[in-house]
Amino acid sequence: MDKDMPNVGDVLSSPSFAFGYHHHTRFLNRDTEMICVDGKSTKYIVNRGITEEERIAYIVANHKEPPFILKEFDLGAYDVSRGTAKFVVEQLVVENTEGGNSFYDTHTIIARKLHPSGLYNPEGELIYFYFPRGTYGNSVSEVTIHGTMRRVFI
Repeated sequence: MDKDMPNVGDVLSSPSFAFGYHHHTRFLNRDTEMICVDGKSTKYIVNRGITEEERIAYIVANHKEPPFILKEFDLGAYDVSRGTAKFVVEQLVVENTEGGNSFYDTHTIIARKLHPSGLYNPEGELIYFYFPRGTYGNSVSEVTIHGTMRRVFI
């Protein structure tokens, strides 16, 4: 593999990791909350309809159906400490988007935040992003590879 491309077990950092948004996803066989890092988002505003609980509360209080209401939610997850933290790559999927031309390979990376001491933290925050920067919104163009961790089963 290319030494500049992250692999499973590589320890990474990037100032771009500070920017992103909360994203609950079923992604690469994980159904979990992750931070989608994109190198630019400090806020990530989405509009959603009211919940069923909010609808029922409105009916109880007003004795009528509520109008269709959209509420704004900020899912932004800007965290300056994430931009200096180290993460270990847990999953990597390489997708070829241009019919066999490896120039267009895109790496989908899921990484877990390490403990500040550098030890693996099974409860560490998960991030995901595409590398290298491509047409995807949540792409990161530069990462620093600090070394490699090996998984040891005991």
